[in-house]
Amino acid sequence: MAKTTLRFAEIDDANELLQIYAPYVEQTAITFEYDVPTVAEFSKRIKNTKERYPYIVAESDGKIIGYAYVNLGVMMENIKKGVDPKEALEKASGQYGRFDDAVKYIDPREE
Repeated sequence: MAKTTLRFAEIDDANELLQIYAPYVEQTAITFEYDVPTVAEFSKRIKNTKERYPYIVAESDGKIIGYAYVNLGVMMENIKKGVDPKEALEKASGQYGRFDDAVKYIDPREE
């Protein structure tokens, strides 16, 4: 089985992350975007997010297979508006690619 790890995203990951994200823009409505952002725009998003919030990538054998992030500011604004905290977290989080697969494979008790 391939070794799967989690790490914090870097701005240099933008191209790989965008390759994961693009099909969600092109083939679904879940992103609410009509056009795939440029690598420069995606780099800016990573930079802005990771300055204040968690942005994590999942890697398998050195290749990024998925990523996840949470925008705590958005989450707290929703809670202030009376949104249930669990729902607020879901609305403020994003997860793309095979991030769920990575979480299933990583068991720190066995590392």
